[in-house]
This record gives sequence, structure tokens and C-alpha cells, in this order.
Amino acid sequence: MGFNKNRDANIIQNNQKSSQKTHKKEKLIIKLDITFMKYVFEIKDSVFEKGIIFDKTGNFLFRMKGNRSSIDFSYNDIYRLQGKIFMHNHPRGGGFSLPDIKTACALNMAGMIVVTKKYIHIFFPPQERETFLISDYRGILKCYQIRQNIIPLSKRFLPDDEIWRIVACDLGFRYLKIKIRINKNL
Repeated sequence: MGFNKNRDANIIQNNQKSSQKTHKKEKLIIKLDITFMKYVFEIKDSVFEKGIIFDKTGNFLFRMKGNRSSIDFSYNDIYRLQGKIFMHNHPRGGGFSLPDIKTACALNMAGMIVVTKKYIHIFFPPQERETFLISDYRGILKCYQIRQNIIPLSKRFLPDDEIWRIVACDLGFRYLKIKIRINKNL
């Protein structure tokens, strides 16, 4: 698959280091290969949530199907998701939800990716760790709530993308939002 965890994690890490002190948003152009984008295009326009699971090195493992707003996990699914990268779509749009992040932490996932019609949202544990930890969620939730409360009221109803970027910078996680563009020259 075209998602190389070490390479792309370094891109995420470098993007955050450069903006960590100022929290300024930077534009970053990343070319993801055709294999990765094939999975993105497979789920981005679906009216139901769909999941695609990869091992921690980015190799495809299996697919999951959900309903309009969630994917339910069986016991076997929970076991199979531990230590994996979980890509899924949000048919109604929007980046990460708190339940997405809680799931990543509770299942010690290696990464969480959300795909919408226009964007790919990527959230990974700190560079020095291979997976999220259950204990990460408490700190993420607290930081998210503090950041949510200090933004102006007029911006609280906008997507949480900026807050997730800041939370990731504050706590050493890796976050990236990538606009999906189709190269018409291919």
C-alpha cells in the first residue's frame, strides 16, 4: 500500500514540529500512491460507514461495513483491530469524533484515518510509540475540552479540524489533514 507509516509519520512529525510553537496552519503537499488512494476512493462517497484495516506497515488486511453513522465491532473485530491502522469514512463529513479517538486508544491502534468526500484526516500516536494507549484518551479528552472552551463562540460550530491539530501538537501526537485532489494529468 502507498501509506508508508515511517515516511508519512515523519511528514506528519515534521509538519507539527514546524508549527508546534505557533500553532500556525501550514500547507503541505503530499503525493499518496495509487494503491492508498484506491482505498480512499472506495469509501469516500459511500452513504454508509466502511472501514479498511491495515497492519502497522500499511498492508491491507480486511474490510468492515457499518451503518449511516457507525461501525459496530464484534469481539473478534476488537481483537483483530488491536495494533492496526483503521481507515474509515464519515458519510456526513467532518473529521475525527471523540468516539473515534477513544476507540483508537482503547484498542491500542497504530493509527486512525478518517476519509470524507474532500479530505483525509490522519491521527497517529507519538513518534516514539507504535500504538495509542488506553491512558492516552484521558489526556486527549482534557486537552480537547480545554481547547474547545477557549476558542471564540463564533468558531465553536465549525469543524474540529483545527482543534485536533492543536491537541496533537500540545500532546505530541501526529495529525494531518490532506485535501483530496484528483490529478487530471494521469
